[in-house]
Amino acid sequence: MKYLGSLKEAILPLNFWSFGIIATLILMPPIGSLGCVIIFIMSVVAWKVWIFDEQQADLTSVEKWARATICYYFFSTLFCSVIKVEQFSDTFLIANNLGLLVCLPLLPILRKNIDETWLDKIVIAVAISSIILAVVSPISLLIEPNNLELFSGNSLILAYLAGFNTIFGLIFFLTHKNFSKLSLLGAICSILVLIFTGRRGPALSVFIAILPIFALLIRHHFQKIAIFTICVTMVAGVAITIGGQILMNSTRIDHFAENIKAPQATKASDEGMYMRFIMYRDGWEAFKQAPLLGHGRQNVAKAAATYSLQENPEYQKKKFSHLHNAFLTEAVASGILGIIGLIGMYLLPVFVTWRSTDTVRLLGIGYSIYFFCYGLTNVGFYHDVTVFSYIFTVAILNALTKSPPQKPADV
Repeated sequence: MKYLGSLKEAILPLNFWSFGIIATLILMPPIGSLGCVIIFIMSVVAWKVWIFDEQQADLTSVEKWARATICYYFFSTLFCSVIKVEQFSDTFLIANNLGLLVCLPLLPILRKNIDETWLDKIVIAVAISSIILAVVSPISLLIEPNNLELFSGNSLILAYLAGFNTIFGLIFFLTHKNFSKLSLLGAICSILVLIFTGRRGPALSVFIAILPIFALLIRHHFQKIAIFTICVTMVAGVAITIGGQILMNSTRIDHFAENIKAPQATKASDEGMYMRFIMYRDGWEAFKQAPLLGHGRQNVAKAAATYSLQENPEYQKKKFSHLHNAFLTEAVASGILGIIGLIGMYLLPVFVTWRSTDTVRLLGIGYSIYFFCYGLTNVGFYHDVTVFSYIFTVAILNALTKSPPQKPADV
């Protein structure tokens, strides 16, 4: 009861902005679209405040650079698509990226309204979200054993958000003294959900992002890192045993090596890896044909399919909208112009947190590495959940960088 009282004391009181942040962090992983709606409502209010309240309108130099990066990326991709557009509906793929512009006022407004309790609120919200996911996921697997989606409608997005919770929960456990046990539980729960989704890309991205965090902290936090590693190993073993899909099957790696040598011979053995190899190969050929401005986002799959060889007629029937690699998709869509913007977007979390406390700086580094690795096997933006969650997280990290010193506490 004492612990619950401490949680209640840390969460309350709430204002509009802190309530919106907590609601989003808790609800977005299981119900991605609902999280987007909350962020959109917060952004609309932020626009109103930003326009009509002069005291809230000023931007820091970091926020000006962040705004310039976001605008460059959005408008460069829009320009490269518009000049190659054949009909208005072709621009719909760009529409999801509008969330980047919609959320811009959150950068200064969250910073202006933050107080010393926000970090504890965020720690608790991320952990609660992870625990809810871990409780609901096994039930969902009983209903649909081969596809864990919950209410997100997309197991990949669920895995991406579970990976986000894992990175944040782990960093909170290692570096933030308040509610560290809750953060550990949340991180372990998120890994459990990640295993249940069976999505190897996000799982591998989490693993890669964790390594530099361990390297930076192992000297002073060896005991906590050891505890986390032992707990995760035990939970992962149990999860896989009771029905989680094995994430890294060595036979798939063998098939990928075979695909490089002879794609035709191994298509039946692992169609997913086969198709990715074909997309990467053909995407590179398409990029070389229009390296500066690309083919337009709406023409990515069409441009890549042009270079598909006769052994792969099914490729053109799949109607992929991207090439399962954010960098290659951007290169084919917007050429070098778009790649520059994409790299800038991936560096935003590091940029806005560089002069912050160790905890917040690690959050920026960890999230940037995670999203970068996630983009190696999936499309980065052009999806409402990834767009809204990414810019929303950047706004939160920016606010935490400017937050007042925390009240001393140890729960």
